[in-house]
Amino acid sequence: MLRHASLEVATGELVSVLAPNGAGKTTMLGVMAGVLEPQQGHVQIDGLRRRASEEDEAAIRRRLAFLPDRPWSPKNRTGREFLVQVGRLYEVDDDRLMDHVGGHPFALRSA
Repeated sequence: MLRHASLEVATGELVSVLAPNGAGKTTMLGVMAGVLEPQQGHVQIDGLRRRASEEDEAAIRRRLAFLPDRPWSPKNRTGREFLVQVGRLYEVDDDRLMDHVGGHPFALRSA
């Protein structure tokens, strides 16, 4: 269970989060990444507050990436659909994204 957590990381600093199972490490990272809502408090990244405005949220998404240990992906989604969904999170134009990855055969297969 995660309670009253505060973390400040300076530019260029490398941080490792170590704690026993169930302590809230993944929850904390998920809240910081914006994939989970905090029950209390807020997250601030580079002076921008998560979910304060669409502009702040977009700026944070351009600065931050989150790769969970167990990625979630809906069944029966093609590679193209998944790429487009993730690209939209980062305001990448659908056509530009598909031009970049090309017509790879995996793009139309279901996950």
